[in-house]
Amino acid sequence: EKMPKSIMLLPSMKPDELKKFYLKQGLIVCPSIFETFGNVPMEAACLGIPVLVNEHMGCAEILKKVGLSNMVISFDDIGKVADRVEKLCDQEILPKQLNALKKLLDTNFVSKEIKSVLDEVANKFNFGKVIPFKPKEIAHLCVNKVADDAYGQGMVTCAIYTLNNLTMSEKDMHI
Repeated sequence: EKMPKSIMLLPSMKPDELKKFYLKQGLIVCPSIFETFGNVPMEAACLGIPVLVNEHMGCAEILKKVGLSNMVISFDDIGKVADRVEKLCDQEILPKQLNALKKLLDTNFVSKEIKSVLDEVANKFNFGKVIPFKPKEIAHLCVNKVADDAYGQGMVTCAIYTLNNLTMSEKDMHI
């Protein structure tokens, strides 16, 4: 099938190119039915670009925590989505919200949160404290110990993904 002319397929971008791309957008829409987190909307939002994400995306929780609930919606009703897109286009993210968002996405804060979850898993499976390890080491240690536990496995998978797959650096997001 041919792609409609109104849709433009973009090549992979380096972080500086990606930042320039985001800054040219009025709104980033992510209708994913399921995504454990969602780096694209978080990277854009950290640059002050409004986003609209499906309520089932992991980053929806973060947007709600920083007072950006209007950027989270169910994509079941396309009419409501269209109305919300119209309201959000070129809306500014307030400095207070932007600072709160960047704080929640700061790698030191995220590392502490991941470590807390992984310590909880470690305690649940009685394999001791993992305090001496860095978060990436903790994640790899835990994944070997909790292979049969879906909850632990999911949390560790998210931790490993988060630690290994951030597209933009903190510097690029001005964190």
